[in-house]
Amino acid sequence: MDLSEKDNVENSWAHCISRVKTGVRVKDGLGEDYLEFKAELVYLNWIRGTIFGLLSIFAFGLIMLFDLHYYQTDKWEVSIGYPILFYSHMSVFMLLSGGIGLAWMKRPEKTERPSHYHHVLITAFLWLGMLNLVAISIADVLISGSTAAYIGMAFSFAAIFIISNRFCLFLYLSNMAVMVYFVNVAADYTGKDFGIQQINIVTFTVLAVALSRVLYYAHVRDFKNRKLIKSQKQRLLELSNKDHLTNVLNRRSFAEISEVETARSRRHAGPLSLIIFDFDNFKCINDQSGHSAGDAVLVHTAELIQQNIRKTDILFRWGGEEFIILSPETALEDAAALADKLRLLIEEYTFPHGVKATASFGAAQYTHGESIEDTIQRADKALYQAKTKGRNCVEQLPA
Repeated sequence: MDLSEKDNVENSWAHCISRVKTGVRVKDGLGEDYLEFKAELVYLNWIRGTIFGLLSIFAFGLIMLFDLHYYQTDKWEVSIGYPILFYSHMSVFMLLSGGIGLAWMKRPEKTERPSHYHHVLITAFLWLGMLNLVAISIADVLISGSTAAYIGMAFSFAAIFIISNRFCLFLYLSNMAVMVYFVNVAADYTGKDFGIQQINIVTFTVLAVALSRVLYYAHVRDFKNRKLIKSQKQRLLELSNKDHLTNVLNRRSFAEISEVETARSRRHAGPLSLIIFDFDNFKCINDQSGHSAGDAVLVHTAELIQQNIRKTDILFRWGGEEFIILSPETALEDAAALADKLRLLIEEYTFPHGVKATASFGAAQYTHGESIEDTIQRADKALYQAKTKGRNCVEQLPA
């Protein structure tokens, strides 16, 4: 193994260890989005479980009336399956009522991290619910030899709830084992052969697991696609708001940000200043050194300005070789001082290809009652004055 391969292996291990230390789980190809995906499943299963539970409470309430009817007609004396049915139906009814009550006492929110409370609640609800339905199926086997209730329940759970691989196997295989065991007990008790029923239980459990996995991974793909679309939209939004050459905010984003800043200035009665500048004789740079050199001047200027203004100051490319700086909480005199500092930095800076350049600056302060366009016009007039006075200077124009 050469040094580069060794470095790649070490970097891979270091990356994996760092992900483990930070609690990031790499699962189902979701990476750092796994917790958000799990939170979505908890919320989705809570919604589906609530609807399923309310409908089931109504259904099992009616079914228990039939159980009482069987009791009145002495059916309970015919087969032990009838009292098992009644108590199983009652158990499911109480489980659903209690589960829905606990779930609605603390409703989950749509967050990026799963609710541990609701995750445990849904897990317990699904396992106990299926176990009770297994008891109902055993009663049906004792009465009629049918496992239709178990099969229908297995497929219903697989189609309704989106659960992880590990819990899916535990849920279905544990209840399948319980079902197979008690079918054997029923066979010994009744003296009947339930071999075909056992084959059906295993076969349809495997099919239910397969259906559950198909729907789970379909949801994984859907989640990943939605995340991809969201990130692409975010990227497109960033591209639409940034200048493609200098990577600073563009004229379009200025309208949105300036509206927020002027509103803040009015609300807090704080100063807001604006600086506009462009290069002197920029056409000469393009003509003498080429357009690539001119582009390099713009790119390096954007970087230079960003490094020498406050975090609250915002740089925009206004168009061509013209830039605007929006300075919140800055009076006109301070904005002019900042402009002069930037002017000197540009004058002293040596751009790629040995290009030297200067820029002229105009500054104006936003006045409450005017529009930001009025402020821009005054800053632009100040810039024009700087140009007429010999360039490479700063002018300010009060309201």
